[in-house]
Amino acid sequence: MEGFGVKTGALILMMISLPAGAASREELRLLNMAYPPGSTVVCRMTRAAIPPAEQPEQHIEAHARILEAGDERTVSDVTLTQTISAERTPWVTFRYRQIATLEAAEQRFETAGDSLQIVSTRYPQYATRLLAGMRENLTLRQAFSRTTISRLPYYKILPDPENPAAGVATCGPDNRGVYP
Repeated sequence: MEGFGVKTGALILMMISLPAGAASREELRLLNMAYPPGSTVVCRMTRAAIPPAEQPEQHIEAHARILEAGDERTVSDVTLTQTISAERTPWVTFRYRQIATLEAAEQRFETAGDSLQIVSTRYPQYATRLLAGMRENLTLRQAFSRTTISRLPYYKILPDPENPAAGVATCGPDNRGVYP
């Protein structure tokens, strides 16, 4: 788990924000409205192993329960887990409240610092370090072009151009009807 840093944490915070971006501002507004308050969206991705085997392949799953939704702003409570592919139990769980706001050509994501919790029973030293670093970077921005809409309300979040190996997140309604 060495090397799991603030940049990876920032990616995780943005991964399930609703919406995470779109081909156009209008599509982004439509995606916002596709998830009304009370609904839950789930995003899943697999992040490839990072050589030299310091970080194994990981499955990332995030559930966001929508608290407020409008065409310009969304507020959600997020639970995100990361699981090493060869294991069944998540090595880390993130919980936070996030506010996503449309701007001219990008979206701003703000994490309420007092809501941010990171728990790792397996690697508590990394969770402590990650939490400290993430609290210093609570506001992030993402270009609309990073999201493609397959068919409303389904969408994909493309990796940051600076980190193309990060993986594509596939998102849609959480039809389980249960919020973790």
